[in-house]
Amino acid sequence: MKLVSIVGLSPSSRDAAFAAPPGGEMWSVNTGHFCFTPEQLSRFTAWFQLHPRREFELANKDRPQHLEWLKTCDIPVYMEKQWDDIPTSVKYPREEIFNIVGMDYFTSSIA
Repeated sequence: MKLVSIVGLSPSSRDAAFAAPPGGEMWSVNTGHFCFTPEQLSRFTAWFQLHPRREFELANKDRPQHLEWLKTCDIPVYMEKQWDDIPTSVKYPREEIFNIVGMDYFTSSIA
């Protein structure tokens, strides 16, 4: 069995994931890279930015570092589609997940 730590962004709990031994999967979301040290970021194995690109670009227009980070990170970034300018972007398998879960609406990135 492989450990997967899904790390949210709450300051009260996000650092707890780093107590897990290295070697498992570690995932986070959105602009979370602003919350972690470079050493912590090196432990992540996947990232999720599932908002439509226009939305997350508008929401971060004053923080262009978010898009730059997505373009240069070296782990898979699950997104609504694969983007040529984000080399590690991977189309999130939304339809397959819908078929497994039986719903087509989620209320958060973690869901």
